[in-house]
Amino acid sequence: MAENLNFAYNEPTEDLDSSSFCYDDTTGNCLKFGRYYMWSAAMDSAGVFSDGGKGCGYGDTCNADGTVRGVCPSGWHLPSMDEWRELIFTAGGDSLVGDVLKSKIGWYRDGNGIDFYGFSILPAGFGFDKAGFSDAFYASFWSSTENDDETADALYFSYDSYGVDVDDSDKDTAYSIRCVKNKN
Repeated sequence: MAENLNFAYNEPTEDLDSSSFCYDDTTGNCLKFGRYYMWSAAMDSAGVFSDGGKGCGYGDTCNADGTVRGVCPSGWHLPSMDEWRELIFTAGGDSLVGDVLKSKIGWYRDGNGIDFYGFSILPAGFGFDKAGFSDAFYASFWSSTENDDETADALYFSYDSYGVDVDDSDKDTAYSIRCVKNKN
């Protein structure tokens, strides 16, 4: 996808009434940046759309094998870390991919990219829960790759870097999603 997913996944969590959010709880921000999703929402842990990520979430280790549709539209899926790494390699590697994929405008202190492929990563930031969001100097994305019962792999782009950081992240943090079209 050439933009962040903006689908309201309103399945509640143990502590929250929804597991996807708009930046600053403002609908206009969802139109610009897409929504933030907790990992359980990204994986569709409630099994609303498919069983591939059913039961996946914070505190639970899941056995998601192969492609996981997650909250992505029909015909699309949540990228695995291997798929993200393929994009990173194709777009110039860890140290240059941020410059090549980030949008040409909107990043703090002219940390803009050249958006060579039209991927248009905006500084959407990330959410800690519905009560707290980052300052939007960053863009963070989920993968379907799980590490353990509390963490999954995510990517982090920053205004002050041409590269990307890949690391494990707490599943109860809310990040953006870019879906990948299924191969037929």
